[in-house]
Amino acid sequence: MILTGVLSEQKRIPAMIKGSGSGSLSERGKELRTYLALFLILLVVFAVQSYRTGKEKREKLQKTIHDAWGKLAVRKYKEAEWNRIVRFFELRKNAGDLVVDDITWNDLSMDEMFKAMNQTYSSVGEECLYRKLRTLNHHKEELENFGKKTAAMENMEEKTKELLEIYASIGNLRSVSLYQFILEAEKLKPKSNAGHYTKILLLALSVAGLFFAPQYAIFLLVGMLCVNIYSYYRERSDVNNYTICLEYMISMIRYGEEIGKKLEEIDGRAFGGEIEKIRRLLKETKGMTKGMFLIGSSGVDDSIVEMVMQYVRMIFHVDLIKFNLMVRKIAKNLPYLKELYDILGECEAAAAVASFRVYLKTEYQNYGIPEFCSNGRICCEKIYHPLIPHAVKNSLENEHSVLLTGSNASGKSTFLKTVALNVIFAQTIDTVTADAFSLPLCEIYSSMALKDDLANSNSYYMVEIKSLKRILDRAECKVPVICFVDEVLRGTNTIERIAASTQILKALTEDRVICFAATHDIELTYLLEDRYHNYHFSEDITKEDVKFNYQLKKGRTTTRNAIRLLDTLGYPAKIVADAKMLAEKFENTGKWNAGNN
Repeated sequence: MILTGVLSEQKRIPAMIKGSGSGSLSERGKELRTYLALFLILLVVFAVQSYRTGKEKREKLQKTIHDAWGKLAVRKYKEAEWNRIVRFFELRKNAGDLVVDDITWNDLSMDEMFKAMNQTYSSVGEECLYRKLRTLNHHKEELENFGKKTAAMENMEEKTKELLEIYASIGNLRSVSLYQFILEAEKLKPKSNAGHYTKILLLALSVAGLFFAPQYAIFLLVGMLCVNIYSYYRERSDVNNYTICLEYMISMIRYGEEIGKKLEEIDGRAFGGEIEKIRRLLKETKGMTKGMFLIGSSGVDDSIVEMVMQYVRMIFHVDLIKFNLMVRKIAKNLPYLKELYDILGECEAAAAVASFRVYLKTEYQNYGIPEFCSNGRICCEKIYHPLIPHAVKNSLENEHSVLLTGSNASGKSTFLKTVALNVIFAQTIDTVTADAFSLPLCEIYSSMALKDDLANSNSYYMVEIKSLKRILDRAECKVPVICFVDEVLRGTNTIERIAASTQILKALTEDRVICFAATHDIELTYLLEDRYHNYHFSEDITKEDVKFNYQLKKGRTTTRNAIRLLDTLGYPAKIVADAKMLAEKFENTGKWNAGNN
């Protein structure tokens, strides 16, 4: 009986264990399904939120591009970002390039002009636009081709906006210079990934230890996570700019195909050469994109995948490992990357100029295509400055050199800057702010908005004569020169100013030089009337007000209004009367006599 009872109990125990086990597994299965359901719900929520965020960003970008089209840009620049744009021009400048030098660029406020035109959305586009405005192109065919591309984008406005969306996906590097990286990439040497692999192995061992000695392994796991994250940010900082640039280059390659397709939709004939080159370069560089998701994207990506990948990179260093493996491949593809950079930049620069043309048509009802002549003369019809609201338009007959006179604020300097600006526009973006504008292919120099150079202990006069000397030196070269001089030698006394100005301005009318100069010295209009055509600006002065009409007129000015302006602005009557008397005495006697009062 006892044996039978024992045997019976032995049979019941496994059954109980089996029943108990099945109940436990069932409960665990329910818990697992609950956790899985929660995970899937969270995944869906993240995915939906990511989709909505992405959609809102795209809609916001589309609205931004739509609203900005055909208007002047109002973007602000940080110092490091601006330096990066200028740095590209310096790096890409070749020995034979005809560039707008710093003095001329600053005289004409070309930084502000570039910023107003810069409706680009990528680093490649804005850098190319800046470089284009500073580099004169004397190849008529290239200028005409750029004009045709610009016209095509102007006509296909909606497609061009879609193109700009693609460029916005490539993004802007802000302060990091991609071209600097491209030039330095040849010097990069691949580093060993042994340290990264060792950290990953130790991390894997600590995870495995959780199954054998969890109470100890958990400390090792936490420690390895801290070590990996700390070492990641320390090493990432050493190559951060390199990886950012690499990400950007990959974005250029990834979006290059979309850009090519969109250019074909805009005008396959006008962009035929660019489309063919893009396809060839993408074929050469396609191997660079493999596994690049490990490094990331140059743009801002809020997708759940990218967020997860950020943690993966911190813990497993996959982006640093991939970068070290990519170093040799980067060096091999540098020539293709340089060419791709230039082509993509050129196309977005054309889109920015197309937007600028729309602005000119909307605000000023016209813009023109320049004509290049060989007679060494300038002719313009209804020319205006694009940054002056409701600018007065002026015309100039077929002239060689021009001498402008008129009172202060009458429009002399603005007219000089307007003509000079269009000399640059004509030879860079095949667009002028005038109904018509003809000129010879030439270099351009100015001496206008100069200042004392205190850092080098140079007075205004020293700065001025050095500025004029650089023009005289350049005038001896074979390339024709157009120069613009405002108030020549204003930094010295009257007698020497007139004597020296006469000889300098004569020298600036040689065969290959066209000079536009403004002066208050009426004497120069007589001394140089065989070399310069005289034009002037005037104003209407009443007892209450001064009105400038800003209309360019032929001939020298016949009125002197400086003293009358003192009266209009409320200066004491005695000062005005005595000044008039003193001027009249000098005109009658040729001598200055201030009297005893």
